[in-house]
Amino acid sequence: MSVRPLMFFGTTNLDLCFNIERLPTPGESLMGTVTRHPGGKGANQAVAAARLGLEPHFYTHLGDDGAGQSLLKSLMEAGVCTDAITVCAGEVSGLALVMVADDGSNMIVIDPGANSKVAPDMIESATKFIEPDTIVVAEMGMPITALNRLFELKRKKGFELIFNPAR
Repeated sequence: MSVRPLMFFGTTNLDLCFNIERLPTPGESLMGTVTRHPGGKGANQAVAAARLGLEPHFYTHLGDDGAGQSLLKSLMEAGVCTDAITVCAGEVSGLALVMVADDGSNMIVIDPGANSKVAPDMIESATKFIEPDTIVVAEMGMPITALNRLFELKRKKGFELIFNPAR
């Protein structure tokens, strides 16, 4: 069985995860423990594909900060092809603050950072990594103008596009 090329377009964040007994009420402070993890919907999807033995390409924007360096390293170590990733000078990487209660309920706040800098012309330049039989997966965390351009390019180039509307 031959495997079709796979490319993901999406967000990458450094997730600061606070584990707490329960979620706070407005104005309340709770004690918890924090862990740091690479995340972002696009990055998570690309890493999942790599863990399944595929060789996914990934297009995202990272800041030129310590978080961006760490996130890029984690993607490479996971087996994701990172040649389409852009490091944005003077920008910070995306950051998510995640509170997870013991019962699994959660609250998330995201600062998109460099993820918000993806422009339509940047999407077009990334299509050099897309062959006609490529399966492209995109998610809603990217700016809508960039996603619109990806949909236009799909019609023009004929690749298969799977869109995840989750934010």
